[in-house]
Amino acid sequence: MPTVVVVDDEAPYCRALRKMIEEAGPRFQVLGEAFNGEQALDMLAQLRPDVLFTDIRMPVMDGLQLIAEAKRQRPDIATVIVSSYDDFHYTRKAIQLQAEDYLLKPVTIPDLQELLKRVEAGVNEQVRRREKGLWAAVVEQGAVDRLPNSMRYAHYVVYMLCAGSMGQAYEDHMHPGKLFWQSDYAEAIIRKMIAEPYGCWILDTEKENERFLLVGSKESIESVLQAAQGLIQELLHRADRLAIPLTIVQQPVTELSGLRQVLQTTGKRMRLGLLFGRSSVMDECADRKPAPMQPYYRTLLQAMELRQKQPILDAIFDIVHGWERQEASQITIENGLKQILFMFPEHFKLISDEQFILAGMELDSLLLHSLTYPELLAGAEYTYSTLMDSAASGTRISDHQEEIIVQIEQYLQANYSLPITLQDLSRRFNLVPNYLSAMFKKFRGVTPGEYLTQWRVHQAKKLMSDSSGLLLKDIADRVGYSDPLYFSRVFKKVTGLAPSDYMK
Repeated sequence: MPTVVVVDDEAPYCRALRKMIEEAGPRFQVLGEAFNGEQALDMLAQLRPDVLFTDIRMPVMDGLQLIAEAKRQRPDIATVIVSSYDDFHYTRKAIQLQAEDYLLKPVTIPDLQELLKRVEAGVNEQVRRREKGLWAAVVEQGAVDRLPNSMRYAHYVVYMLCAGSMGQAYEDHMHPGKLFWQSDYAEAIIRKMIAEPYGCWILDTEKENERFLLVGSKESIESVLQAAQGLIQELLHRADRLAIPLTIVQQPVTELSGLRQVLQTTGKRMRLGLLFGRSSVMDECADRKPAPMQPYYRTLLQAMELRQKQPILDAIFDIVHGWERQEASQITIENGLKQILFMFPEHFKLISDEQFILAGMELDSLLLHSLTYPELLAGAEYTYSTLMDSAASGTRISDHQEEIIVQIEQYLQANYSLPITLQDLSRRFNLVPNYLSAMFKKFRGVTPGEYLTQWRVHQAKKLMSDSSGLLLKDIADRVGYSDPLYFSRVFKKVTGLAPSDYMK
C-alpha cells in the first residue's frame, strides 16, 4: 500500500486533499499532513512515505525547495505538485526536479484517479527495484539481516525459468527466448497469480531469456507448490502460444543465507536436464533415459570414410531426428554436434584450422538460437555442408561477405532502439543464423549481439551528455532496454561505471 504525506499552508485545503486522495485511491494510505516545508521535512524523515503531495507557495520553505531537499535525502520518493499557479516557470522547475506530476487547483476526482494510477505504478516499480537490491545483497553477501519483516517468510521456494535454450557463460542480447519476457506480460501474470498472502520476487540473471522466481509462504513448502501450479500452467500456455519452449526447475530454500548456493544448484540442474525444443517442468523428466544413438553414428562414420556428401547429410538427418524422437537434452545435442564436427578433419584433410574453428562457432550459435528441430536441422546441414564444400574448394571466405557485414552494421545502428534477434537478421539478410553470427564475429571480433550492446551503450553515453533532463529509465528505453536495472548492469559491464557515476 503506497503511503502519502500532504503539504499545504492552507489547513482546510490540506485536509480536503487528504480525503480526496483516500477516496480516489483506496489503496493509498495518507500518513500525515504538514503546513510548511520545514515541518514536512521532519515528517518525511519520521514517516518515510512513498509519495509527497505539496503546494508551491508556502511560508518558511516553498514547495520547490521542499521537493529538492526531499529528493536529495530520498531520491526514490515520488513527488506531486498541487498549486493554484498556472505558471510555466513552476512547471519547468517541477520537471527539472523530477516531480511525477503538476496539478492545478481545483483538483477533480477523475484527474486525481488518473494521477494516482501512474504514481502507484511508479511506486510499485521503486519497491520492486529496492527489494531486488536487497535480494542481490542476500545472494552476493549473505546479508539476510537487511531484509525487512515484509520480506521475511517461514518457507521459500526458488523457480528457475528458461525460455529457449540455456545460454553459454556470456550474455547474448539476441537470444530468441527473451521475447517471452518482453512487454512485461509474463512478469505481470506472475505478480497477479502469486499475490498475498505469499511473497513473490522476480530476480534477473545475466541472460535475458532467464529469470529466477522466489516465492515465500508463512505456512509450508507444500502451500507454495500448490499455489504455483496454476501459474506454471499459465506460463506454459504462454510459451506454447509464442512457440518458445519454456523449462521450469523448482528448488526449496532451507536457509536464506545459502540462497546463492541454491540458485547455483538450480542452474546446474537446468543445464543438465533442459530438453531441447519442448517445454517441461524438470521434475517431470528427471528419470528420462535417452535411447542409444550408436547405430546412427556408425552409419555416419561409414559415409565419412567414403567422403560422400549426400550420405553424410542423410546420416546427420537421421541423428537429429533420433534426438527429436527421444526428446534429447540440450547438453546431449551440444555434445553430439561437436562429436560430428570432430569427425570431419580426419576424413576431409583439406579443412583448415580456421574453417574448423569457424564451424564450431556456428554450431554454438545454432543451438543457442534454434527453438525447434527443423531450425536445428537446417542450420546443422548448412554448417556441415559448407564445411565439406570449403574442404573441396580450399576456401570459405567469399568476396561479398564484407559488404554484407557492413549492411548488418548499418541495420543495427539504425534500429538499435528496437528488439532485435538473430532470427530477425537472418530473415532480413537471407543467411542461416549461426553462419551469420560466426561470419560477423570473424570480421568484427564480436557477435552481432555484442556489437548491438556496445552501440546501445555508446548512444546512451551521448544521451547522458546531451540531455541532462532525461531520467535513467527514459535513457534506457530510448536505447532499447525496457528494464532500467538491467540497462544499468549492462552499462557498468561495458564502461566500468554505473550510469549514475558516469552522469556526475
